Amino acid sequence: MVNDSKRCAYCNKLMAFGFRCSHCNKRFCVRHRLPEKHECPGLQDVTSPI
Repeated sequence: MVNDSKRCAYCNKLMAFGFRCSHCNKRFCVRHRLPEKHECPGLQDVTSPI
């Protein structure tokens, strides 16, 4: 069984290495590494007006 930390949290793709999102702290593949690409809930906190 493959450890979940070796899979993209968005598409479940097996990764040799991943990228950790600084907003939600989950790991993503190269395609979903940007907050906009994985519908990051933490992105709204950053972009919402004060």
